[in-house]
Amino acid sequence: MTLAIFDLDHTLLDGDGPELWFNFLITKGVVDAEKHRRAQERFTELYNNGKLQAQDWATYESAPQVNYPQKQLLAWRDEFKEKYIRQRIPQESHQLLENHRRQGHTRIVMSATNRFIVEASTSLLDVDHVFATELKEELGQCTGMIDGIPCFREGKVAIIEDWATSWGHHLDDAYFYSDSINDLPLLERVANPTVVNADKPLAKIASNRGWPMLHHRVAT
Repeated sequence: MTLAIFDLDHTLLDGDGPELWFNFLITKGVVDAEKHRRAQERFTELYNNGKLQAQDWATYESAPQVNYPQKQLLAWRDEFKEKYIRQRIPQESHQLLENHRRQGHTRIVMSATNRFIVEASTSLLDVDHVFATELKEELGQCTGMIDGIPCFREGKVAIIEDWATSWGHHLDDAYFYSDSINDLPLLERVANPTVVNADKPLAKIASNRGWPMLHHRVAT
């Protein structure tokens, strides 16, 4: 079975899921706008420079999930999905997933974002499997601590290789779509790498290597 693997933020989604989530929570008075702006600038710089530590980001990203009950979080996520996410999925994303479905490919999303936030987007996408950074729970409440391998950089390779081996699949003819230089390990591992809305470092590498480059944006 051929695997068609997709990053989520800035790839299938025109935008960053966690940033949209925090913007939504700011409107609810759950997050302080100025404190978040400063934190986001710091994390973005680390991410763009390939220096972001997965647990540091997971702790910050999951703070609302740690501090609020699940029932409230699920209600917020439903509202967030409809008001923020649905409109940020380009039509090209749906078409790309459909093209792979017609070819009989298994369509997989792999995101460094934690699963709770990721599922706001993947619930609107026709995909077969979702891998995200998993967080530990205690008594049904998120702890903010990563459970297992973070779905980030080389972690994506380890996760998908382990899963593929378990189910009798392989990456020899796999596709992978991403926007980020942090996904270079998996882009280099698959047979068919494609960059979508690439950041500058990845765009340069893709151009030098002749990788396909796509630009999928929502209409404005």
